[in-house]
Amino acid sequence: MIGSFLHELFIEAGNFVRSLFHYNTLQNMTMTAQNMLNEGKQIELAVIIPQGTNVTEEQNKIREKIKKQQQVLDALNQEDLRTDINDFHQNNNWREKIQTLLTELGVKRFGITGINDDYTFKNSAFPSIEQNAIVVVLSMDYHKMQSVPSIESATEILRLYYKVGEVVLQLTTYLKKHGIQTTGHHPLGSASDYHHILMPPHAMAAGLGEKGRTGLFIDHKLGPLVRLGIITTSLDLELDQPENRGVNAFCHRCRYCVPNCPPRALPPDKYLESLRMGVPMKFTIDGDKCIKYFTKHFGCGK
Repeated sequence: MIGSFLHELFIEAGNFVRSLFHYNTLQNMTMTAQNMLNEGKQIELAVIIPQGTNVTEEQNKIREKIKKQQQVLDALNQEDLRTDINDFHQNNNWREKIQTLLTELGVKRFGITGINDDYTFKNSAFPSIEQNAIVVVLSMDYHKMQSVPSIESATEILRLYYKVGEVVLQLTTYLKKHGIQTTGHHPLGSASDYHHILMPPHAMAAGLGEKGRTGLFIDHKLGPLVRLGIITTSLDLELDQPENRGVNAFCHRCRYCVPNCPPRALPPDKYLESLRMGVPMKFTIDGDKCIKYFTKHFGCGK
């Protein structure tokens, strides 16, 4: 299973490759969200239900819970802001309060970054007053993901989407109750719409991880078996910074995923030439090949 292999190998080799390249990850992500997925493609992807993720009673129950979760979050995002509370804005312990709540919710990894308009979609509806993004990362059960693709792994993925959604909902509720302009972004989009913000680039900007050869976000501590959630807010928070730990250089040399990708959606690139030039590879995937395989199986992996 590609994700599991990368998880183990990356952790073991991370220290070795850390000093190979020094670069700003975001400078090498030149495609904007608008160019990556137009609105028609977003709608197409939003309605996809991969085979194997709605075949058991447990999966259908989780899907129903996620749907209700999205509806509650949508309604919360549209609520008028309380203007009679402003004491929280005068408090300098914003990050500490947020961290305390996230810890209580079982979140061990989060970061804060400014919103990058290049990685928001044209249909974005959250208020312009929201300038910062709180990114949360949760990991899937490593052992359950060893069977990918399978019903067990597909169920685990759904379970984590629900868990991340609950964290987003709880933090959004908490901030709004204190008079903070906030919008919660569910990892599966909203109930009536679809995504408004691209999560992986913001997670990288928040110093949580980097982009791997498969095009997936790889958390520096949790690896690739993760899901992301974002809360955008007007809070003036101390921002984290991108951190290079050698993922790009590692993926240059590894290439395990390229021949092992079932639909061959990872085109081979000129690794050695890029290495000699000292230029980080701008990894890409064939989205059409990837999604066609994804929809016919229990997710992805080998």
